[in-house]
Amino acid sequence: MEKGKLNPGIYIKDDHNHYFIYLEEDHAVSLQRKTEHEGAVWEDITDKPQEQLSDITYYWIMLLTCANVAELYLPGVDRRYMERILQHPTIQALDPAGEENDGFWDGSKYYRFRQAHTDEDGDNLDARIEIQTPDGSFYFYTLGNEKFVSRHYQPPNQYGRENISYLNSIRWEASERYFTKFMQFISREIAKGADTEDEL
Repeated sequence: MEKGKLNPGIYIKDDHNHYFIYLEEDHAVSLQRKTEHEGAVWEDITDKPQEQLSDITYYWIMLLTCANVAELYLPGVDRRYMERILQHPTIQALDPAGEENDGFWDGSKYYRFRQAHTDEDGDNLDARIEIQTPDGSFYFYTLGNEKFVSRHYQPPNQYGRENISYLNSIRWEASERYFTKFMQFISREIAKGADTEDEL
């Protein structure tokens, strides 16, 4: 590898080791490993027997799973669609901080909206849509990322949202399903008082 030139590579770290997987100039794959010990140096493990590479094989499968889930689900909630919803006059008329109970009930599901704003502590809060599910859990869809809608989950009877792991495809499927139902509901709700040109 030429000095100053980085070939495509992937870095992985667990509790014991650092791993670096990268492509050589001839597109052969090289594997490097370094322990957590102070002063440890990178070791070439490319030619190690397969049974000694079980850890990196396991992490590689996890990485591919995460990449597949991200590719499958991240585009599922259209960012432009969400922006249009949040800018619609019906939604703009609600409490901009999303703290008042002036969202929408859809059977046993509740939809709340927050516009982007700065709170009393001076923190910038991103716009988001919040869905409370029948079991009391919450899904959050936030416009904090310029490329896709960020999603978080809050379990029932707990406070504080958490990232949805890319290894948890069931949670991603549920977040997709709830947002699809939300789109159907909010389109009908807005269409009730909207002209055709304002419909989502």
